[in-house]
Amino acid sequence: MERKPTLAYIDHIAHKENGSNLFLKEVLSKYFSVTSLWVNPWGMPRVIAPEEINKYDYVLFFQRINQFTELKQVKAKIIWVAVYDSLNTDYFFWKALSTLPIKILSFNKKVNEKAAKFGIKNEYFKFYPDPESLNECAPRNEKTNVLFWYRGTVKWKEVRSVLDPDEIDSLTYRSAPDRHFEPETISNEDIQKYKIRFDNRAFSAKNVLKEMFTENTVFIEPRRMEGIGLAYLEALASGHCVIANNDATMNEYITSGTNGIIVDFDKPQKISLKNWKALATNARESFVKGRKEWLASEEKLVEFAKQEASSRITSSLSVAVWRTLYAIKYFIYTKKQDSVRRAKIKEKKKLAPPVG
Repeated sequence: MERKPTLAYIDHIAHKENGSNLFLKEVLSKYFSVTSLWVNPWGMPRVIAPEEINKYDYVLFFQRINQFTELKQVKAKIIWVAVYDSLNTDYFFWKALSTLPIKILSFNKKVNEKAAKFGIKNEYFKFYPDPESLNECAPRNEKTNVLFWYRGTVKWKEVRSVLDPDEIDSLTYRSAPDRHFEPETISNEDIQKYKIRFDNRAFSAKNVLKEMFTENTVFIEPRRMEGIGLAYLEALASGHCVIANNDATMNEYITSGTNGIIVDFDKPQKISLKNWKALATNARESFVKGRKEWLASEEKLVEFAKQEASSRITSSLSVAVWRTLYAIKYFIYTKKQDSVRRAKIKEKKKLAPPVG
């Protein structure tokens, strides 16, 4: 039996808890001997050291990637799943990155375009969850029941601005803000007007998300942009009408007025939900078709992962210049961040009550 190449799959600890990237690991595990390594930006380990990575033939970084100084020490073949919602857009970072033998596997067009601009080997794929596996999440009623999961970037005031309260039967509000966001306060007037009920059960509890999906027919994508966005993809696949902001990746899957509704939360305007049933039906049908496309792309994805990558910039002088320029910029950036942190600590000490 032919030996499978080894692959270190380095991912954010949050994805271990919610299983959002399991689909990619399942595909790669058919062709690679995959070892999961988790990083925690708020704890340990924050990164996986190059000497550990070099024990493998390949390394795949999902979302978070090591600092450039460490990437230069990596001898394993590098694949980066760069995601749009946390993408480093710095010009010097991308120029320095283009001096490395690295491939970028992207699940949204904007990352794909960024990599192509800098001449980095890349490939774009669209993941479609299996609608058949989500039958238990399909709506169990035909009322216009809306589910809004507050995470921070889409506010209640913006949701309120697009919904006509006369067109909805109920609205379930789930408050689970991401780090650095505070819970919202909703007025009693809005609670009554929009028929709001609150459900803050943890999704980690058994069947909670499934229950919320079955009870509601309309799902509001909770973030302005996504890296992939498994929750709203599963909502579409299970036959819900999805309302989402006009940005990646939502506008790559939703054609507004056909299989969902795209809005501009920066300039919110009222929408109509009178035809939500037709949009929900079309959403599921589009995912039945899309699922076949995803399965057909598996061979192409694996072939891309195994391909050799070479750096675009081959001149040793150019390589040295771009790497040095980025090192200087990164040094300046870290110094500024340190100054900000010290200022915050100093301010906290001033505000702290006296001891004794």
